[in-house]
Amino acid sequence: MKTLEQEGIMENTLIVFSSDNGPVLNDGYYDDAVEKIGNHDPKGGLRGGKYSIFEAGTRVPFITYWKGKIKP
Repeated sequence: MKTLEQEGIMENTLIVFSSDNGPVLNDGYYDDAVEKIGNHDPKGGLRGGKYSIFEAGTRVPFITYWKGKIKP
């Protein structure tokens, strides 16, 4: 965003941030994901996970910013 401001193109730029839905730990690969997780909750307290119809499997973060066009 700093670079967009410096280049003078912030007002003409739509910024979209999104991600994949749901965490998956035990996916059949031995990558130590379950062991490395520690106290972290990748589903943020929601039910389910990837491949699930519960909240943690279906919610997708989506944030947009367009200076002067989309109200904060």
